[in-house]
Amino acid sequence: MKQSRKSIILTCLVYTLLLSYCNNDNITNTTTEDDNTKVIQPGKWSATAFFGEFDFWVNTESTHITRIFIIFFNFQCGEFKSSGSFSAQNDPGWPITDGHFEIGLDLNPDPSFVRPLTILGTFKVDSIEANGKWDLITDIGTCSGVWEAVPSVE
Repeated sequence: MKQSRKSIILTCLVYTLLLSYCNNDNITNTTTEDDNTKVIQPGKWSATAFFGEFDFWVNTESTHITRIFIIFFNFQCGEFKSSGSFSAQNDPGWPITDGHFEIGLDLNPDPSFVRPLTILGTFKVDSIEANGKWDLITDIGTCSGVWEAVPSVE
């Protein structure tokens, strides 16, 4: 009986010490910054915008956008008119940093005249949506708008 009572007292003492230790914030938080990192789905993403639509591809490591394909639907901004398509690739790609990216393109095939299109984007926390804005510089100034994208099934 005395042995059992000693065991209970010892167990209670150990339990009390453990509770005291835990309640005093002596346990290190093991959550790392990587635990909160967005997991961006690799592969093809499809977006809609005022000018039409575009697809972009995220590499398998989800660190870069490697190509983009744009389709313009009767879009006009200043003297720039387009109902066609445009594609570009970049190796290793346009970087994705903390879920954000920027794609800079020149839509004019004439190297003596630049027609810059910039697409800025952010992958949402759930990483099954992305959105952002686009800017196209023309003779009359800058045309701008927003876009939204979701992963596409190829």
